[in-house]
Amino acid sequence: MRRIIDTIADALAGLFARLPFREDEPANEMEAYQVRIRNHKRLTYVRTAAFVTVAVLLLLAVRWLLVRLRYNSYEVTAYEEKTDSVSRFVYMGGLILRYSSDGASLIDSKIEPRWDVTYDLTMPQADVCDQAAVIYDRRGTGIYVFDRKGKLGSFTSDGPILYARVSGKGNVAAAIEEAGGVMIRYYTATGEEIASISGKTSEEGYPVSLAVSRDGTAMCVSRILADPGSLRSRITFYNFENANSEDHVSASFEFEDVLVPQVAYVDGSTAVAFREDGFSVFKGNRPEETRNVTFGREIVSTFCGGSQIGFIFPGEDTDHRYDMEIYTASGNLITSCHVETMFEGIQLCDSEILFYNNNYLAIYNNRGICRFAGNLSEGDITDVTRIGMNRYYVVTDTRSETIRLKLR
Repeated sequence: MRRIIDTIADALAGLFARLPFREDEPANEMEAYQVRIRNHKRLTYVRTAAFVTVAVLLLLAVRWLLVRLRYNSYEVTAYEEKTDSVSRFVYMGGLILRYSSDGASLIDSKIEPRWDVTYDLTMPQADVCDQAAVIYDRRGTGIYVFDRKGKLGSFTSDGPILYARVSGKGNVAAAIEEAGGVMIRYYTATGEEIASISGKTSEEGYPVSLAVSRDGTAMCVSRILADPGSLRSRITFYNFENANSEDHVSASFEFEDVLVPQVAYVDGSTAVAFREDGFSVFKGNRPEETRNVTFGREIVSTFCGGSQIGFIFPGEDTDHRYDMEIYTASGNLITSCHVETMFEGIQLCDSEILFYNNNYLAIYNNRGICRFAGNLSEGDITDVTRIGMNRYYVVTDTRSETIRLKLR
């Protein structure tokens, strides 16, 4: 590649060298020497500019081809036969966290364990943020926090856990059922309580979703309030930078006759509220609604990851099964395209959207281009995630495997 760039650059430099910018050499030998030096410097500048121009153009061309490159087959690079039917998997900082009711392990792309931890949970659920993860017992009280090196801490709640979320530093926010309502408790990775947010359902509403920022300093909770003859949603933001503060509320917003079933932090401290009719973006230490998008059409599915959010809609015409729109964390539209794949599951991994249904896998990039679509011969897919360039970790009903996409 370097030789090709040099050849093209030399050709362009030779062409530019014949342009009338060179000085004629005078009769005086000393002045002629200085003229030759100036001409040489100018030629060097021209050659450097030509080299940079060609290199940039070639890199753009390669990037354009890679974005649109479609793969036709795959190969299995590692696999492990399933020994149980209850283990679940989540992507965690370049590795895979495998967990079940009796323990968890972190495995690499070769399906080799980095660590194993045993525990006893009845209905384990997991949440991951960057390189931290929480595994908790839904409707139980056990909470375990991990990073790439192993267990950070474990503790128990004082009531049944409805759901929990983790920050990138290992702090855990848990919605805990108590008499008369649902309490939100915020813990360190070792179980020290940071804050307790009371929540009488009759007054505060029922918390249907919560999210924690990556740095652990902010929390967002979506609640549903039932009024006579109507429903409304309330989104409340909390800030924990001041540990001595008793009132951590930093902002609150209400949506009349609109449900907000999901909130999430994307792109650091930016929060997104997924409404039944669209989405809202909130930014700042005292959050303000910076973007409000209303679709006016049915939303089939939503997904988010990294600094992007996406939506699947029914196709607006009979020629296409679904429409897909992907937005930045600020609410700007990246792409709008058609999707023909029936799907049971969908994942947003980095800049790719993974659809799967039975043994069929379809991979789209965030420009709406299908990079791969086909059946996997190893069984029905129960989960899939991206672990590297053209490499994926696939869980089927018979085994776990890593695959690499191929052109043929």
